[in-house]
Amino acid sequence: MGGLKENINACLIEGASNFQDDVRLGGSKQTMELVQNPRRALSVINQNIWGATIRSNAINKKGLGNGVAHKPNPGDDHTVIDVEDCGDDDGAAVPMFVRHTEAFLDEIDRMDVDELEVTEDPILDIDGRDLKNPLAVVEYVDDIYAYYRKIEISSCVSPTYMDHQSDINEKMRAILIDWLLEVHYKFELMDETLFLTINIVDKFLERQVVVRKKLQLVGVTAMLLACKYEEVSVPIVDDFILISDNAYTRKEVLDMEKLLLNTLQFNMSVPTPYVFMRRFLKAAQSDKKLLQQFTQLNAAFTS
Repeated sequence: MGGLKENINACLIEGASNFQDDVRLGGSKQTMELVQNPRRALSVINQNIWGATIRSNAINKKGLGNGVAHKPNPGDDHTVIDVEDCGDDDGAAVPMFVRHTEAFLDEIDRMDVDELEVTEDPILDIDGRDLKNPLAVVEYVDDIYAYYRKIEISSCVSPTYMDHQSDINEKMRAILIDWLLEVHYKFELMDETLFLTINIVDKFLERQVVVRKKLQLVGVTAMLLACKYEEVSVPIVDDFILISDNAYTRKEVLDMEKLLLNTLQFNMSVPTPYVFMRRFLKAAQSDKKLLQQFTQLNAAFTS
């Protein structure tokens, strides 16, 4: 920046000196013309400034020998030559910061190339190990889950269905679900049974107004229906009456069973969150990870 300012100052000085010489050579006539036409005088000055001769004292930004920078004289004009305009065969040393910058840019280019060369991992076939298992129905598993996704919307309940219930609320439903979890554990039922039970309870409460005294009866009857749909060995009605501390009679349980089925229109084949969760766990290979953890814990306890 200092060299550029000195260059402009030299041009201005030289242009001003040319202007004074022209005035002296032109005599009084030319002086009168300049006074009468100030715009012409300004144009002449501009022409003198822009027409000044620039003498080139080249300064190489790439560096000079022995690491000593050359500072131009204040009275000399100079031009600036870029590094790319100079050849490398002049024996000039390259400054350290230039070398570091070039090395940094080269490293960035190599990183970009490496990122482009990264290949994605192949998609894992999670059903490949079940090809010889006829119960896994590998040939139809994609169609089955596509159907589940399609009818999942119809099996969902409104999150605000409890608003039209006058005698029960969300807290009472939570207490009922906690009790059903204990019953499910006591009877050693399947996981599908628990999820289907909760789905039946929610869909029934969405369509029917239930009083507080009948809420436990709805839960017991819903689990009875889910057991008939999912279980091989189904608990009998007397077992559910006993576990509910004889709060209801056999006739009340059977009447509620008929009301549940008529309200749901016998639509029990619905995809619960369990079917999707089981698929996700299979894709995550959770069984292998649990087996590894069990092996490590077993080795830790036996050692």
